[in-house]
Amino acid sequence: MKALVTGVGTPTGNVAFFDGTTSLGSGNLGGTGVAVLNTTNLQVGTHLLTATFGVTSNWAASSSTDINEVIIPNPRDFTLAPNGSLTLRTEHHGSTVVTATPVGGLSDTVSLSCGALPIYVTCEIVPSQVSISNGTPQNVTVKIDTDAVLGYASVDWHLRVVVAVLLPCLFFGPSFDKRKLRLGVISFCLLAFLATGIVGCSGKYPSSTPPGTYSIVINGHGQSSGLDRTTILTLIVTPKETNDRVLRFKRALRSKTEGSPS
Repeated sequence: MKALVTGVGTPTGNVAFFDGTTSLGSGNLGGTGVAVLNTTNLQVGTHLLTATFGVTSNWAASSSTDINEVIIPNPRDFTLAPNGSLTLRTEHHGSTVVTATPVGGLSDTVSLSCGALPIYVTCEIVPSQVSISNGTPQNVTVKIDTDAVLGYASVDWHLRVVVAVLLPCLFFGPSFDKRKLRLGVISFCLLAFLATGIVGCSGKYPSSTPPGTYSIVINGHGQSSGLDRTTILTLIVTPKETNDRVLRFKRALRSKTEGSPS
């Protein structure tokens, strides 16, 4: 913005610039009678701009007439916006939506990707590319998993099935007196349990994202325009539920195995 102060001689001092009643800053006349202010604070829309020269020992105060300044969007641009935050328990997965919207008549193909991720979080965007045009927004699905093993949340129901099958093997197995047969049944059941992938070789559950609030950057790149835009997806990870059934089963399995005669 530029303001010219005229009078007898060359005015000196500062000129204050306003957007309505909001101060935008000031510029010094610098002995030329012209004050300049560069600003990036004007958002899209109409602004009522004025310039005011304050009173000095040699000059009276004065103000400019009101000027309506209309700020329009970049003629070729796009925006990314998430559909709110995503809340997941650790060891679970879920999804949310991110919207790509063309601005100013842009037609382009936007490639989307996830930025740096919190520990043990995986992120997938489907589809990874969308075509935008005519101001029409396009949605993509952001899939998030908070566990080192993809789809670990499905273990919740799978575990119940495994326990239901294996418990009869351990506690209602063949009632033969042959010790080796009973030990063989127990060993087979233990092997089947480990083969399900629920626990690893160490007997511990896979690592998962600790509870907390995390920021995931979603990147968008316009293939034709070369424009790069980002948005922030807030991921809220809550504590997992303690699975007492699993703990009781493991204790029972250990007790049954240790109690069998060799």
